[in-house]
Amino acid sequence: MRLMVEANKTYYLRFGIRAGVWTTIPELVLVDSVSAYPAIYQGNMRDMKTMPVLDRPKSRLGFNIGFGGGFESIPMVTTTDGKESKISFGGGLVFGIKYGYEVSKKFDLAFDANYEISSLAPRINNGDVTFERWILSLTPSYIIPIGDGETMRIKLGGGIDGYFGNILSIDLSRLSGGFSEDWTYKNTLGYHLSAIFELNASPR
Repeated sequence: MRLMVEANKTYYLRFGIRAGVWTTIPELVLVDSVSAYPAIYQGNMRDMKTMPVLDRPKSRLGFNIGFGGGFESIPMVTTTDGKESKISFGGGLVFGIKYGYEVSKKFDLAFDANYEISSLAPRINNGDVTFERWILSLTPSYIIPIGDGETMRIKLGGGIDGYFGNILSIDLSRLSGGFSEDWTYKNTLGYHLSAIFELNASPR
């Protein structure tokens, strides 16, 4: 802001933040004494030396809720109208927790513990097949800041997964010639790729 100033005259500038859709924009406005006096003398302004510094926290804890689909679906039941009811071992609902820590401005490390369960699609009324498993994941990521990186950033990474408690539960005993049993699969390791857009809307 450019001002033409005169000697022995007081000028008041108001600095603020204008919120946008994806980011915030700082603005500096010249105001008159009628607007400035109430803000100054009614306690709305504070000494910068006494204001706390609101740094974005390095660590985070959150909940994971999601839905996925596998690349292959296995037919389990043929319905009376000739349609196949299938199950995908890589799909289903996901529930879990996440802990992450930004080691530096360019490097992030996250740990996830998720429970996943898949079921028949479409569902049938007289039976069910489910596949459930626990997945522990470790994900190192490279941080690409957008602007100063404090509000928005992109995290690109990949990591390793451990699959535990893999159980296929088959309950088709109500069908003609059906059966009911559980199949247990060995624990195994996998891997994943990750691309995350992260937005911090406020200090909270």
